[in-house]
Amino acid sequence: MNRILLIAALVLAGLVAFLTGTVKRQKAEISRLDNNITAVTETARQYKTKAGDNAEEVRRLTLKHSELELFNADLEKKVREMGIKLKNIQAVNRMESETKIAVTVPNVTPKYVKSVNRFAHYFDGWNDVKVESRPDSTKIEVKNVDTLDVVTHVKQKRFLFFRVGKPIPKTTVSNKNPKTELHLRFSAEID
Repeated sequence: MNRILLIAALVLAGLVAFLTGTVKRQKAEISRLDNNITAVTETARQYKTKAGDNAEEVRRLTLKHSELELFNADLEKKVREMGIKLKNIQAVNRMESETKIAVTVPNVTPKYVKSVNRFAHYFDGWNDVKVESRPDSTKIEVKNVDTLDVVTHVKQKRFLFFRVGKPIPKTTVSNKNPKTELHLRFSAEID
């Protein structure tokens, strides 16, 4: 009788421990999903810094690798094109930049030049340049759009099937505008 009670108590204790772990994992998953819902529904906040620079703040999603493949297929495809394995990714960011310039410049024209309005327009999907030359001034409008993909990942050397050495954290930046050159100056992880 005592053996049966002891075995039943041990089985019950094991069941309680298992269920407690399951509940903790489910609470963490529910918290992660709540944070993701809030991040998706919230809009980005644009503001000026104390130095006068433009800044934008957005909530961060917490995704699993399978969710990245399912919901952001184009971003996942871009990561694969960079030659980075999904299991090595630590963070992925996609941002778009837009530059608009509108300038009117007075013309210095010689007296013998005929005064005629002239127009020019260039558009390649990323850059839009419009020029209107009047007898007294020239109006220039430039609009430049670009999409940047920033991937933070870990690269580790391998010998046969064994990982050798310490993992090397790396940041890879890619852009879509073919006329833009990237210069990554600084990448840091703050502990």
